[in-house]
Amino acid sequence: GHTRAETVKVLVRSGVKWGVLFSLARVNGVLPLVFAQLNAVCPADVPVRFLEQLRQEAHAISLQNLRLTGELIRMAGKLEAAGIRAMPFKGPALACLAYRNLASRTFNDLDVIVRKADIPRAKAVLLGEGYPARAPFAETPVGGSWEAEYNAWNFDHPENGIAFDLHWTITSEHFSFPFDLDQCWGRAVSVSVGGMTLSTLCPEDYLLTLCAHGYTHHWKKLAWICDLAELIRATGGLNWAE
Repeated sequence: GHTRAETVKVLVRSGVKWGVLFSLARVNGVLPLVFAQLNAVCPADVPVRFLEQLRQEAHAISLQNLRLTGELIRMAGKLEAAGIRAMPFKGPALACLAYRNLASRTFNDLDVIVRKADIPRAKAVLLGEGYPARAPFAETPVGGSWEAEYNAWNFDHPENGIAFDLHWTITSEHFSFPFDLDQCWGRAVSVSVGGMTLSTLCPEDYLLTLCAHGYTHHWKKLAWICDLAELIRATGGLNWAE
């Protein structure tokens, strides 16, 4: 069988509709991975114009990721100062845990898990930092029926354009596979994100979380399957029985 590099070369040399590839890579959230593979394996076989287009967009994604990571670190510090333990997941935390590289994964918002009891205080911290709640949460009191309907409160910063989601669970109560977040907190692991050590889900909990997320969103993006593959590859000693 071919190595991955050989397979890429064979596919590229068999004829590629580069405009279609570029659009699919962008829509599926894998543009940085496509650029990295082509640039490493067979850059001479890629039309210069498309390789440069991929390079520029991958660079723009990298800069955006750095901006979001800086804001995650800042907000994690604000939450911690308020006595709230926050566990970042997806976004920069997953990029560092699974890909070992902030630039390899496309993400557009920030997600953190907090304990349900800390939601009111966490909401107050976000409001104080210029993050008003998105509808319908802006008019929703803390507590009540929203807990069964949603698994996160969404906030949008009107000036920096960043969306920040506060999760108190992974799936809504209607989902057939409930997560025991108390146990997830106990199994949390440390990950270095932008030079700061943060807590995030352990690989086994992440694997289940990513499967639940992909399922609820109908696996619309190839990136979500890549996340699973990279997490498994990066972890090495996953406890499959667990």
